[in-house]
Parts: sequence; C-alpha cells; structure tokens
Amino acid sequence: MSTFDLICAGRFDEAVDACTAAMVSGPQFLELQNRGLAYLKMGRHAEAMADFRRAAALEPEAMRTDAHEKRIGAAQWLAGREDEAIATWRSVVEDLVRRRYSHSDAGGGIQAGLLLWFGASRLGLGPEMAQALEWLRRRSRQPGMTLWPLPLARFVLDEVTEEQVRLEATASGSLAPRRACQAAFYAATAACRQGDAARAKALLTEAVASGMAIPLDIEFDLALHEHRR
Repeated sequence: MSTFDLICAGRFDEAVDACTAAMVSGPQFLELQNRGLAYLKMGRHAEAMADFRRAAALEPEAMRTDAHEKRIGAAQWLAGREDEAIATWRSVVEDLVRRRYSHSDAGGGIQAGLLLWFGASRLGLGPEMAQALEWLRRRSRQPGMTLWPLPLARFVLDEVTEEQVRLEATASGSLAPRRACQAAFYAATAACRQGDAARAKALLTEAVASGMAIPLDIEFDLALHEHRR
C-alpha cells in the first residue's frame, strides 16, 4: 500500500513511518508532501508546515504549484494562527495574479480565493474579502471556464444558489463526496456571514460527514476544526 493510500485509509502513523523510511538517503519531494499531509491530519501542525515548506523548496520551477502554500495556510489556521493563515492565503492569491505558479486547481487558482474569502469572512477583514472576491470574479470570467471549483466561486459571488452548487457536486461521480464537503463548507461560511449560526453548524456537520469518505481536502480539515469550535 502506498503512503498516499495509507493517508486515504486514515492510517496516518503508518504513512509517516513509511515516508520517513523512504527518505533515509535524503529528502524527496513526494514523500515530504505526503508526510506533511499525514502530519496535518494528525494535528501535528508545525511538522506539517515544515514538510510542506521543504517540499515546495524541492519542487521543480516548471512544476511549481500553489498546493503547498494553501496547506501551510490551513495548518496555520488549525493551529490557531489565523492571522498568519490569512497572510499566507493572501500571498498565494497575489502570486496567482502575478502568474508565479505553473499549476493550480482546475479553476486556475479559485480554491486559494475561496480560502481567503473563508478566512476573511470569519475574521471580518474587509480588504482581504474584497481581494478574494475580485480574484474569484476574474477567474470566473475566464473564457471557457467551466470546471470545478468554478461553481463554488459563482456561489460565493451570488451568481448561483446553494441548491445549484449541491446538484453539481452530487453529479460528480467518484468525486461527489469531496465536492459535497466543499459545497457544504462554503455554504456554512455564507450562513455564518448571514448570522445564522444554527444553519452554519448543520452545514459543517454535513461537510464533515461527506468528507469522511475521502478526507483529503483542505475544506474537510477546516470544516472539522470549525465544527469543534
């Protein structure tokens, strides 16, 4: 079983041991990435951040992705360092604007904008909220843009309803649980912004339940954390 499969199975201790053993002769990009993810799931946030940073440093320039920085921001948020998380996600969005990444999500960086929107919503940060919304508008207006997570951006921008996003998430085949988790998480953030704490809590419960099937996404970790608060 691969280290990634161990993480998917929730066998995080084994994944850490396997990644560490695979790097006995020196650090390796993929193993650092996977070990960081396992550490994140275990609540070992400092170790997760360290591995994500080391993985980013080893990443070939032609393959540079925003995934590590987004996860570093998530680890900071989960560790109670919300201001640092906001700064990290804001920096990712700014680097996306400057086209400093070779790869991102299928929406060309929409997830980073969504994470910044979530953090700014929770902390009541107007400038960061405006920055997130402007980036999401820019991405959603790209010609030919149709792929997930575009529906989430359009929901945040009040261009589609929660029901429409949910329908698209559930029609995603094997990806449906992960996308349902993301949809419920951002709907919970919107409910929180509207002052509907009961609705937000119910949606977070739903996000956690959906994400449990394949607990890989940042939104699952954030939903679990917010649900416990």
